Amino acid sequence: MKSWKKIIPAIVISLMVILSVLPASAYMLPGIDSSNGAKNILLVYTGYYNPANYNDEEIGVWDKNKFMPYVAHLDENGKPDDFFFDTFLFLGISTPYGGNMGRYYSFVSGHPGQMRDWQWFLDRVFTKNQQLEALNQAVEEANQQLNQEDHKVLVYMMLPFPDPQSTDFGDIDNSGTSLNLSLLDDRKKAIKWYIGQFINRFNEANYKYLKLGGFYWMQEDLDTNVPGEVESVRYTSDYLHELGLKLGWIPWAGAELKAEGNKYGFDWTIIQPNHYFNEGSTYETIKNTAKLADSSNEGVEIEFDQRVLTDQWHRQALTDYLVGGVEFGYMKNSLLAYYQDVYGLYEIYNSKDPIGKQIYNDIYYFSKGEYKLPEAGTGNIKGRILDMEGKPIQGIQISNGDKVVTTDSGGNYEFDGLYACVQNFSVKDVTNKVYKPVQFSVSIKAGYTIYKDIILEKGILYGKVGGTVDNSVYSNISAGIIPIISMAPGGSTDELNRERGLMSRLTDGIYGNGDWDAQRDHYVDFYRNTARDLYID
Repeated sequence: MKSWKKIIPAIVISLMVILSVLPASAYMLPGIDSSNGAKNILLVYTGYYNPANYNDEEIGVWDKNKFMPYVAHLDENGKPDDFFFDTFLFLGISTPYGGNMGRYYSFVSGHPGQMRDWQWFLDRVFTKNQQLEALNQAVEEANQQLNQEDHKVLVYMMLPFPDPQSTDFGDIDNSGTSLNLSLLDDRKKAIKWYIGQFINRFNEANYKYLKLGGFYWMQEDLDTNVPGEVESVRYTSDYLHELGLKLGWIPWAGAELKAEGNKYGFDWTIIQPNHYFNEGSTYETIKNTAKLADSSNEGVEIEFDQRVLTDQWHRQALTDYLVGGVEFGYMKNSLLAYYQDVYGLYEIYNSKDPIGKQIYNDIYYFSKGEYKLPEAGTGNIKGRILDMEGKPIQGIQISNGDKVVTTDSGGNYEFDGLYACVQNFSVKDVTNKVYKPVQFSVSIKAGYTIYKDIILEKGILYGKVGGTVDNSVYSNISAGIIPIISMAPGGSTDELNRERGLMSRLTDGIYGNGDWDAQRDHYVDFYRNTARDLYID
């Protein structure tokens, strides 16, 4: 016993020392062995797009000209002045035969991928003067203009999902037997066949400026309830490791296991925030994705497309990704992937709108870790919390992420130094629990202070309301945009009159005689077609 009393403390101390030097979980770092050196990965979509849906244009074909703005950063005159993306991931969604490259779902057209679909994609990427060969040509030209002889880019190739629903996959070895991918052994054979086909053709092509980094698991989720699915991933990863290659994965935001890619055998995982595709999303989505990636040793995907040229919301959404990269550290400290539809950044660069060049340069500087926050970079918001009579309410708590302020006797609140993006706020009466909680979002402008007053409604039980208001948010009243309040079928006359009366107090009651502060944006929560319940925290 005495000897153990001496040994146990020594063991504990040793463990403490070991744990103290182990790195804390963090983003998947750029340029490390786990990705074979990848830093900024461009998603190159080169699958099949029916020309009939695109004005008879063949989409997904990449020539040297298409690749140039990605391989090199181009100046105003189209001349390379630096290298740009270091890694190119070739992938596609479907084929002319209707095969799905990911998991087949009955609610979409087509069928589970078969051998001829996989073969079509292999042939597609090796088309002369297109895709891989075109990328090699673009790097060669960039090297010449930048006086570099040995610069190469990394290539990752999509591995179509070996779907167990593909029970008649095809005969890969002329044995007269078609593989049945519901069987794990047949899935392994299909995987090995595809990888071998690609590597052989890649080596035979002898691309001087391309280096193969590995393969990409096309399915954007992982279903552990499907027999053999986890085993398929592990088999692929182990096989690639024998060849000195890596397996990557970019799960969508709704994938249950998106934070556990490392556990299941992927060498690198990059999480999709999917903020850009949901106009109900806010900057909080970027923050939450960044936190998840940072806590699970994974990377972050940047998402945008051509809509940033014409649509203010999507332009702001892209800015959210870039600002988030600065605020949460993934710009410099994380492996990154870039979704940009098919030719997004190419079209942005070539746009006649000057904003196109600015966006193009912003993404370039971001990839180099040198993106600067817009203008001053931060802005402020201040305002008052008022009741329905226009009187200030003290002690109301307003939260912006981890930042919390409480209104003073004048109902005033203020946040300084917020990043210039769409910021989310929640308002709660945590002290008396008299007023209903509300949430609102504001697009913070760099170098400016935005004024926003919030009108709170007491938690009176109104019962069911059939729907009397066309919007739950009434804003810019001072600018003369007065909302139309009308009663929908099944609505309450009492509710309609109450809201009309409230609007008159808003326009005349707060500052007197309609003399509004032109900077202020007034918000009223009417809760639309929901039950009016007492607020209970």
